[in-house]
Amino acid sequence: MFPHFTSFTQDNGEEIKFAYLKPESLLPSCTVFFAELEQEKKEVVVKFVDTYNAEAHRYMANHELALKLIHCGTLPGIGYEGRMMVIMEKVKGTIFV
Repeated sequence: MFPHFTSFTQDNGEEIKFAYLKPESLLPSCTVFFAELEQEKKEVVVKFVDTYNAEAHRYMANHELALKLIHCGTLPGIGYEGRMMVIMEKVKGTIFV
């Protein structure tokens, strides 16, 4: 099951839609999901968090020490006060265990 949030609004007012692909883990408490931006067909990571330092993330990304931050904003609606949705580029590669 995925969260019901499937879009975000950019600073210019454009709505960007995405579709969830899979959760990062199968635990019921999972708050990280892999998704795809519908128009760009680009894979991203969607995180739901209580706090996030977007300024620090952008600083690190500008120095090629973090992935590009696509969106960071508060969730709308009653019951989500203070919760945030963070969307960033997804790393492509192989995980070795």
